Amino acid sequence: MKCNRGFTLIEVLVASVVLVALLSALLPLFDQSNLSTQKAIESNAKVALERNIFNSIKTINPHQESRGRGQVGRTHYTWASKAITPEVPVRLDKISVGRDRIIRLYLVTVNVSPAEETRFKPWQFQFEQIGWES
Repeated sequence: MKCNRGFTLIEVLVASVVLVALLSALLPLFDQSNLSTQKAIESNAKVALERNIFNSIKTINPHQESRGRGQVGRTHYTWASKAITPEVPVRLDKISVGRDRIIRLYLVTVNVSPAEETRFKPWQFQFEQIGWES
């Protein structure tokens, strides 16, 4: 007598149900991974944009200019500075300039208005910068 060694229909159905259950549990993980990757890409783009804006503002003396506006690519921004420390005289300048020079620490607030084609909403960031009397 010939002995067939194959799977029965019940075994195939049970294996199919187990496979579908495993796939239905794993596929959302791939979707979540793609979503996390997209958020990381967007976050890196925002940080790069903030760095470019910071580099264009950091050369401005907030003691002389307390607000302004600018553009990086198609992204517009406005900034304003506010003194957060009292005036401090720098005595070393007395030798070269003949008088004390005043410095202060300022808090610079930047409002970013991204281009419409990006998915970013407007946001704000801050940094501290020294301003000086010239």
